Order: sequence, then structure tokens, then C-alpha cells
Amino acid sequence: EYTSLEDPSRPLTSLKVGDTVRVKLTVIAPEDRDYVAIEDLLPAGLEPIDPSLKTVDPALRAKLDAERTAAFEQRVGFVAPWYRWYYSPWQHVETHDDRTVLTATRLSKDVYEYVYYARATTPGDFFVAPAHAEETYFPEVFGRSDSARFTVTAP
Repeated sequence: EYTSLEDPSRPLTSLKVGDTVRVKLTVIAPEDRDYVAIEDLLPAGLEPIDPSLKTVDPALRAKLDAERTAAFEQRVGFVAPWYRWYYSPWQHVETHDDRTVLTATRLSKDVYEYVYYARATTPGDFFVAPAHAEETYFPEVFGRSDSARFTVTAP
């Protein structure tokens, strides 16, 4: 789901080059799963923002961290002020130039959300490939999202 940074309830299907979009990946695990891998391919005109890099705007990094902490607080009902972290079932998150990959050793039956930001880099009309989830050692157990179109316009 692609939404505005200012208003996460407003879905987006187009951006201008240089703009940032909020990407929300929702994973529904109908049963307990082991060794899960989720691959979220971005449209060709977008690149994910890796908040661990020092070149990322500190305000953008703080906004993403606050959003993830608020999501955790909403899920469990509280966050101690001295904890500067949030729970995530994802043991490993890989940020590539065209996709984000999440892996979890154990995923309990539940609904999970992962939020990250992406920046529009190239103008055009692009195909949004479905996100793909599977159990690593049992690839016949898999799921995927719907596909769509996304447009990036010149500034």
C-alpha cells in the first residue's frame, strides 16, 4: 500500500520525482509459520530509503522510527519511555535498490505490518509486481499480493 507521508490514510498511485512515499506491507499469517521470507518489489521508478545510512535526512529517519514505535504501542498497548525500540518479528531486513526483503525465523498466527519509505527517482508509468511470501524450506506454502500501476511524473 502506497500512501502519503503526511496523511497515511490517503493512498497514492502517482508521485513527482524526488517525492517520498510511505510503503506499508501487510502480512497475514493464517497459521504459525517457520522460516518465512517476504519479498516486496517496488515499481521501477521508486527506490527504498535505507534509514541506517548516514546520508538519510535525520528528520525522515526520526519520523519513520516514531511511526514504527507508535505502531508497536498500538499493538501491545504501552511502550516504556526508557525503551527506544519496538518489537518486530523480522530478524533480518534487506534493502536493495529495487526491493525490500524481510525474513523471520518464526511467524505466529497474526497480522503484521511493516512500514518503510521510498523515493521517486525516475519518471514513467510502472508495473507494481506482487509482493511474495513463502516458507523458505517449504516454497509450496506461499502467498502474494495484487499487482497495480504506479506513475512517477517529472517535477
